[in-house]
Amino acid sequence: MEDWNVISWTSMITGFAKHGYAARAVGLFDQMLEARLKPNEITYIAVLSACSHAGLISEGWKHFKEMHQQHGIVPRMEHYACMVDLLGRSGSLVEAIEFINSMPFEADALIWRTFLGACRVHCDVELGKHAAKMIMKQNPHDSAAYSLLSNLYASTGQWEEVANIRKQMKEKALVKEAGSSWIEVDGTCSCNDYW
Repeated sequence: MEDWNVISWTSMITGFAKHGYAARAVGLFDQMLEARLKPNEITYIAVLSACSHAGLISEGWKHFKEMHQQHGIVPRMEHYACMVDLLGRSGSLVEAIEFINSMPFEADALIWRTFLGACRVHCDVELGKHAAKMIMKQNPHDSAAYSLLSNLYASTGQWEEVANIRKQMKEKALVKEAGSSWIEVDGTCSCNDYW
């Protein structure tokens, strides 16, 4: 491609990041900077996501800070979510909650769900309960919060708590959202739901 612009660079970085080539994504980002192209907000979501999936903690922090300091891009909720994911995947749950509490705006349900998922992976029930509480405070009918909390209790063998969560979901008529996929064959769309 002759005329590389921020969109083409960002598309390539995103593609590498989403398909497990985080090092290549970060390397391409560095090449973009060397080519003196200014990244945009979407570029930073891609590179922070790549850092998160590859466990590149110091690299992620570097890019998060440089985003504003060098490029004048004010981090949005999505950038903060990437950093919470980065810290959560690495098991730095205390650092992640401190980061959430230091945000210049109130964390949304995406941030708290990301953190709750990390609490499940690392079996931290207390921080997980706090995250679920914050989600339910914003949206008492968020079925994902109940499901993630139930999974956290199950991963630590707290079956009475699992039963309690499921009872609450039933009382509130909450159901776990089904996953779905779409496929088009010969001009006809088909949707499949997965429970």
